[in-house]
Amino acid sequence: MKTARSLPLAALSFLILAPTTAAQTITVIIGPEGDGAGHPLETLFGIAADADDYVYAVGWDSDNAFRISPSGIVTEIIDYWGDGLGNNCQDPQKVAVDALGNAYVTGLPSDNVFKITSEGVITEIIDYTGDGAGNQFRDPRGITADEAGNVYVGGRSTDNVFWIAPDGTITQIIDHDGDGNGKVLDLPEAVAVDHLGNVYVVGLLSHNAFKITPGGSITEIIDWTGDGVANTLMHPGGVDVDRAGNVYVTGSSSNNVFEITPGGTITEILDATGDGLGNTLDGPEGIDVDAAGNVYVGGHVSDNVFKIDPSGAISLFMGPSGDGAGTPLNGAYDVVACESGNIYVLSMHNDVVFKVGDPWPLPPGTGYCFGDPGSGTPCPCSNDNDGSVRGSGCDNGTYASGAQLTGWGEASVSADTLVLTTTHAEPFAAGLYFHAKNDLSPGVAWGDGLRCAGGGEIRLQVRFADASGTSSTTIPLSEKGGLVAGDTRYYQLWYRTVQNPPCGSGVNDFNTSNAYAITWMP
Repeated sequence: MKTARSLPLAALSFLILAPTTAAQTITVIIGPEGDGAGHPLETLFGIAADADDYVYAVGWDSDNAFRISPSGIVTEIIDYWGDGLGNNCQDPQKVAVDALGNAYVTGLPSDNVFKITSEGVITEIIDYTGDGAGNQFRDPRGITADEAGNVYVGGRSTDNVFWIAPDGTITQIIDHDGDGNGKVLDLPEAVAVDHLGNVYVVGLLSHNAFKITPGGSITEIIDWTGDGVANTLMHPGGVDVDRAGNVYVTGSSSNNVFEITPGGTITEILDATGDGLGNTLDGPEGIDVDAAGNVYVGGHVSDNVFKIDPSGAISLFMGPSGDGAGTPLNGAYDVVACESGNIYVLSMHNDVVFKVGDPWPLPPGTGYCFGDPGSGTPCPCSNDNDGSVRGSGCDNGTYASGAQLTGWGEASVSADTLVLTTTHAEPFAAGLYFHAKNDLSPGVAWGDGLRCAGGGEIRLQVRFADASGTSSTTIPLSEKGGLVAGDTRYYQLWYRTVQNPPCGSGVNDFNTSNAYAITWMP
């Protein structure tokens, strides 16, 4: 039975668009090709999103995780080698992100969690030793982080949950004994935290959920009996909580969703009949609640997503046809509601993440003067890129795909919000963003790259790349360049290459991205 809920207080595929409502589209933001530079995404298993609409995705079989920017730039942020200090990241399962943009990735058989900062610094924050006081940590999956940077993660084989404070202190907050009164925790599958610091965990094999307060009080809030009126809870796979403290739990085998109010009232708000119009629910796992109190539930087996609004009305939010343009929704294993109003859906069996929301804006400029094979002037020492990322610069020895310069934001001199971003330059290397008045295509040899912009050059900003070779400008570009509406400028990144320069060490030791032309508007 479904009843009304209590009201809470509160390109990879740039051209693949399909209407959902008058104001929303469905877009593929990452697929099996991963970043398109030789780092694939295989067996997509977890996603997360931050307040700025950066999306994070982990690949179980590819042993890696990616960050997708609001403009669609995909960056691999961790791979099998973990922190590069011998702590590997094997079979990552889930990812969480905090308010500062730090991502946290669980390694299942490697029994650890990694923190990846927005600058690309990777640190192992917990390993199999758990708290170091005899409480071990094995086979992590479910993970969450609060606004203060506290991380909560469950060990599936050790039947426990650890709290990792921002200063690195590790504390076990629940173990197999559950509430200590006979209600045990068996195979913690998912974890959530509310704004008051209360932690919620579901036990897949104990068919229940617990609440752990900041003071350490543990209460079982639902068990296998579900609502106690014949709607049982079997194999809970997902949990989330809204600002009012209402908790939502999915039953992956009972094919339903329960709401538990702060007062303890339990209501089944969705069952196997789905929307009652023939769109059924099968195998619900991932669940999330948006700021308006709408609940989104993914049917892993039924290949769909349902929306339950605060009044209890149920609608099919996304169906098996996916984007409606040839990319199906195949295994809706997780769903994330971002603060912006955009919804992200994980399609496990074809390794795709869909964005449902406002379409991304058209790019503010046009790339040109590429190091792609056969595209124009050959790169200086036959170091044309390998063509895996079309529209990039010359091979730089670290990335055969070459460095790619793109822009996002608004090319407006009054708004001055446009940002230039370069991917796949040399990691940690210094780079200079500059603009010029003239298009020098098809380019002339310059270091290990091609000079494609010249005349009236202005040095805009020096930026250091992160561990993946990514950097972005942080200044008002039109103001720095003294531009007015109607001006066209040609942009490039000049960057150091000292690790593996393709033309030989000590010969040039620098390279360039492709060029990018922008005509500025009022």
